[in-house]
Amino acid sequence: MTFSHFNPVFYLIDGFRYGFTGVAEAPLALGAAASLGVTAALGAWSYLLLKSGYKLKS
Repeated sequence: MTFSHFNPVFYLIDGFRYGFTGVAEAPLALGAAASLGVTAALGAWSYLLLKSGYKLKS
């Protein structure tokens, strides 16, 4: 496993490439899980920031 496999953007690009060529460097399930995990983590963080009102003025 190379260093690039720790970058979640690698899995997005690899999935996009698979859509065109049908060849992927990493397992598609791993790429989908990594993308879903990053999306869920950033979504939860955004929700918590909005709920707390961080740097929002009323």
